[in-house]
Amino acid sequence: MKWFKHISDSHNDPDLCVAREKFGDIAIIIFWFTVEIYAKEFEHYRPGSDGFLKYSLKNFTKIIGKLPKVYTKCLDFLQKKDRIIYKVEDDYIFIKIPKFIEVADEYTQKRISKEKKNVGTLSGQCLENVPAELEEDKEGDKEYLVDSQEIRLSTILIQKIYERDPKFKNPNIQKWADDINKLIRIDNRAPEEIEKIINWCQIDSFWQNNILSPKSLRKNFTQLILKMNQTKDKTYQPDYL
Repeated sequence: MKWFKHISDSHNDPDLCVAREKFGDIAIIIFWFTVEIYAKEFEHYRPGSDGFLKYSLKNFTKIIGKLPKVYTKCLDFLQKKDRIIYKVEDDYIFIKIPKFIEVADEYTQKRISKEKKNVGTLSGQCLENVPAELEEDKEGDKEYLVDSQEIRLSTILIQKIYERDPKFKNPNIQKWADDINKLIRIDNRAPEEIEKIINWCQIDSFWQNNILSPKSLRKNFTQLILKMNQTKDKTYQPDYL
């Protein structure tokens, strides 16, 4: 999401005023920086999800510019006010802003509303008796829902890259999803298999710098499978196990 609504009178928000009195100006920084992080990564949202954004704790601390013992006090206060819900697990912070959709831009509000109404409508669709060489063109204008496998797998790859490079430019998620769709539909790769390869290649010292999009993932998929099976890294435990 490129932008969200900022209420011009937010400096008079009762909760923020109390937070500022209790913790100083850093409370305002923590609140708005957290909102901006949530907005930037808002593609994680999908109908039926719990609304939590999984984010690198190291990157979050770096952006806030304060140690956890400083900003957690403010986050605890905001959580009691139901403004920002958070939890920390291992190396990640999970963030949820219950009322965020109310300040989302109009495009996002309309899109989310549409997707909630249409969840599952594409899941039963299939292309039968269509020559493989024509399938790519036929699917070219398809818009993928946020709860689709294509968007989910694209988001996993984005997050893995973003953990190494926080300044990684957000790609066109629909184009990425289309390449994932081709992997599934044309190359007959199962979503579980794709997720496994994404997780593996993004910790491999060589492939993590060469697989920076679903397009390159698809191009090198066979090599990736063979290499992963060859290395048999017993220390690797993917998140989905």
